[in-house]
Amino acid sequence: MSNYSKEDGTKSIKARTVIQVTPVSEIDNKWSAPRVVREIDAMLENGKYVPVIISTERVFVHDIRSIFRTRDLEDSRVKIYRVPNLVEKPIHSISKTNFLSRIGFLLFNGFSQLLYLLSLVLKLLLVSIKENAFIIHVHNPPDLAGVAAIVVSKVKGIPYIFEIHDSTPEVFSEVMGLSANSLMFKMLKFQEHLVVNNSAALITVSKSMSTHYEDFIGPNIIIYSGWKAQVENLPKLNQCNLRSTNGLEDKHIILFVGKILSSVYDLDLSLQALSQIICRHSDSVFVYVGDGADRQRLQLLAKEMGVEENVLFTGFLPRNEVFEWIKVSDVAVLTLVGSFSNNRHTVPNKLLEYMAFGKPIVAVNLPGVREVITNRENGLLYKPGSAEDLTKCIITVIENPELMTSLGYNAKQAFESNYSSEKNMPKLISLYDSLTSL
Repeated sequence: MSNYSKEDGTKSIKARTVIQVTPVSEIDNKWSAPRVVREIDAMLENGKYVPVIISTERVFVHDIRSIFRTRDLEDSRVKIYRVPNLVEKPIHSISKTNFLSRIGFLLFNGFSQLLYLLSLVLKLLLVSIKENAFIIHVHNPPDLAGVAAIVVSKVKGIPYIFEIHDSTPEVFSEVMGLSANSLMFKMLKFQEHLVVNNSAALITVSKSMSTHYEDFIGPNIIIYSGWKAQVENLPKLNQCNLRSTNGLEDKHIILFVGKILSSVYDLDLSLQALSQIICRHSDSVFVYVGDGADRQRLQLLAKEMGVEENVLFTGFLPRNEVFEWIKVSDVAVLTLVGSFSNNRHTVPNKLLEYMAFGKPIVAVNLPGVREVITNRENGLLYKPGSAEDLTKCIITVIENPELMTSLGYNAKQAFESNYSSEKNMPKLISLYDSLTSL
């Protein structure tokens, strides 16, 4: 614990340690987990809590050398302890393999996940003792981190909070091609129930997601969403102009930010829409900011469709550069796969980022998204899986400057009124207060 003195003259209070267990990493000295960043900011600004991170980073067998780069370190604001999570290959690639390969994947990863769980329990226990922790705050995925939190919570007698970003059993089973009746899915669901019901509190990213857990939820539910960012003071990219640098001075920039992963995002649909959009607006360019397993396939598809000249893939970029692309875009899109059950409840960070920058948004019409976007008020919603509807929405924005302006303005107002960290982070601090009686 560290000293914290109140300004009102009352006696000094010791700041209490909160251990965040989360899959974060650092890239170019910039955090890659915005939700964790804003929670750290909230604790440091409040002063009553000291954040400590246990980072559960995935290490792939084909890049085994990276395990030796996984070490404990301390940055300028928060201590970071790292626990490697060794896996054979990305889960999303398993659906493309044969039966024997899947069995091999399950056997190898079953053993490696057991080792990961044991090492995480040990690390979490040691850190909780060393840092005299009062709360454990676990982010998923994986839900297995919550199992480690249960053990340490019982041993140390301290509460843990479970923050759900994704419905892990559904994500895993759909990507693996497992049915809801399969043994693996039932085991994952049991694990999820165990972690949720033993937590002191559950945090979800949308009301839709909380409803998803109402049938078996025991603790109090807190729903918060938001994003900590100094929108007006973002660093410049050496004062360069992204439009001129990429030859896009007179182009309509349609922007997608996220992983190039077709199991989660309907990326083929976006290309189908682009092929129709350029028939009326040949000066339109679809910019994909991000990287992923389907990038090469998508590039080949764009070439086959004859739209490669109207597509730009930036690859992975640091967050400040991602923000620069959002700032120069004309239309920002969110093309989640409608049939992917986890997508029904999620509210991605990118959607809030689009809103924070006052961008006109075209997003898929799903329950979680509808909590944030009201059709024709602060964005346009298109029917899941409909290239025709997506095309119509984007063209509508491009051809109506007044609508473009009003959608962007309303999106920013909605963000500042409902989803900024200034509106939502006090809920997190209040939750910590209730669990520590501080």
